[in-house]
Amino acid sequence: MRVDLIRPLASRVQLHSLTELLYLIDDGKLVLPEFQREYLWAEADVRSLLVTVFRGWPAGSLLLMEGEPAQFAVRSFESGPTPVGPPRYVVLDGQQRLTALFQAFRASGPDVYAIDLTRIPELAAALADPSDAETISWDIEDIEQAVVAFPRRQWERKYRSGRAAIHDALLLPTAVLLDPADFYRWRDEVSGMQLLPRPEILASRLTELYRQMLGGVQSYQFPCVVLESSVEPSAIARIFERLNRTGLRLGVFDLVVARTYERSWNLRGEFDRVRVDYPLIDRFFGDDGMPILQVLALVNRRNVRQAAVLDLEPGLVQDGWEAAAGAVDAGLRFLVTTCGVISHQWLPYRSQVLVLGALSLEVDLSQHTHRLQEWFWQSSFGTAFDVAANTRVVSEYEALRGRLMASRPYAAETVEEISGQTIWSATRRRSSAVWRAFLCALAAHGATDPTGAELDLATARRTLEDPGHTFVIEHLFPRVADPTVPESIHLRALNVILLARETVTGRRVEPWEAIVSRPPEQTVDTALASQFLRSRFELLCAWLSTYGVVVNRDIDTSI
Repeated sequence: MRVDLIRPLASRVQLHSLTELLYLIDDGKLVLPEFQREYLWAEADVRSLLVTVFRGWPAGSLLLMEGEPAQFAVRSFESGPTPVGPPRYVVLDGQQRLTALFQAFRASGPDVYAIDLTRIPELAAALADPSDAETISWDIEDIEQAVVAFPRRQWERKYRSGRAAIHDALLLPTAVLLDPADFYRWRDEVSGMQLLPRPEILASRLTELYRQMLGGVQSYQFPCVVLESSVEPSAIARIFERLNRTGLRLGVFDLVVARTYERSWNLRGEFDRVRVDYPLIDRFFGDDGMPILQVLALVNRRNVRQAAVLDLEPGLVQDGWEAAAGAVDAGLRFLVTTCGVISHQWLPYRSQVLVLGALSLEVDLSQHTHRLQEWFWQSSFGTAFDVAANTRVVSEYEALRGRLMASRPYAAETVEEISGQTIWSATRRRSSAVWRAFLCALAAHGATDPTGAELDLATARRTLEDPGHTFVIEHLFPRVADPTVPESIHLRALNVILLARETVTGRRVEPWEAIVSRPPEQTVDTALASQFLRSRFELLCAWLSTYGVVVNRDIDTSI
C-alpha cells in the first residue's frame, strides 16, 4: 500500500499483531464497511498468504479507520461474529487478507486448512531414519506444497472435527498454530497414538518445525495506517481507487450504496437488476454503476465529479435511479444503432454516454439523430474529452440541451474544424479515442469485405441483444505501395484489412494482390471504399462532412 498517498489524512502508523487483529474480529470490534464486496479469494491465494505468514515475510499493510464512521454502516467479516457496539477499527484496505487468515486460523470458513506432514520430505526422512542429524533445515516450498484445504463437511466427517487425521495422513490443522498451548496439546495427542515405534521422534520433529517456522504466526505483525473516523467520503473513495489489491474498484459507487441503504431499498440489488433488464449497461460497464449516478449528478448538480455524486441525497438517488438507468441505456442504444459503437472497446469516450444519458431524460434521442450524430463524430475525431473531461461533459450537455430543447427545425450548426493531422497520426496507443472512432466509422459506414462479402460487424449492429456475437475478423496484409497517392487512412490507423469470416475460414488467405485483382473490379472498389481504402483519406473527410464535421486536410503525409 502506498502510504504516501494518504499520509495527510492518517492520524498515526502503528503495528498490530495478527493475534490481536483476530481477537478483535472474534469480539466484533474489527469490522468492515457495509459497502465492501464479498470475500473472493481462492484456495491458492490463501495458501500463498499462509506461507508468507509462516515465513515471517511482509504481507502488505492495512488501512484502518478508528471508531465508528459517520458516513456508512458496518458489517462483520464473513464467518465472523456480529459486531457488538461501536467498533474499535473499520478495515478499509485488507479485507481479503484478514478474512483469509481469520477463516484459516479460526477454522470458521467453508474450508478447513491444514498441513499434510507426509508431504514434507525432511520430516518424512527424519521419521524414517531417526539417526539423521538432530536439526532439520525446513524448505519453504515444501511447506507451501503441504498446505491443503478440505470442505468443512468432509473434514468433520472424516477427521473428527479438526483433530489429527490418523488413518490416512498426518494433518496439522492451521487452527492450532496461533496459540502454543493448542499446538503442543495437538502434538502430544498425535505422539501418543503410537504411529511410530519411537513416538518421541515424531514429537521432537514436530517441535522443531513449530519453533523454526510455524510458531512465527503468534508474533506476526501488520503495519497499519489508522485514520480518524471524520475523514471525508470523497477521500475514502480516492483511497479505495488507488489502494485496492483485489482488482475490484471500490469507490464512490460503493459509498453511495452504504449511504442510501434501507431495509426496503438496496442500491447494490437495484444495480444487479439493472444489469439484467438492460443488457447494454451490463455489456459496456459490467459491475460499475457510476455512470447512472453521474447522470443523476449531471442533471441535478451540473457536475459529474466524485464529490457531486457523493453529495446526492439518498431520496434523490432512490427516486431517480430507475429513470437514470433507462436514460443510460437509451444513450448506449443510440451509440450502438446509429454511431457504430458495437463494443465498449470501440467507445471513444465514456463521457459521451453521460451526455446522451442526461439528454435522454428530457428528449427523445431518436428525434434528433442527425444532430447528435454530428456531435458524436465532432467530439470523437476532435478529441473533445481528452482534457478536462468532467468540465467538458457539463458544457457539452448544456449546449446540446439548449439546441435540442429549442422549438425550431434542424439547421446545420457551425462547428470547429478538427485536425486532419490528428486523424492521420492516430494509433491504438496514440490518440486512442480517434482510433476507436475510426472503428465506429467503419461500422456506421457499412464496411464490407474486399471480396464483396458482408462483414460480421454489420450483423452485430443489428443484433444488439447478442453480446457474445463475433463481429470482426482482422488480418494483417502487406501495405499497398503507391508513391503517387498518400497512404490509406485505414492502413495508417489500423494496419489491418477487415475480412468476413467466410474469407478466411477453411482455406489459406489469398495475397492482397489476388483479392484486389479478382473481377469484377467494381465490387472490389466498392468494398475498398467502404473501408476508406484506395480512395484514401479524402473519402473519410467527405463522409464526415455529411454530418457537418469539417476536417482541415492540410496534413504532413511524411509522418
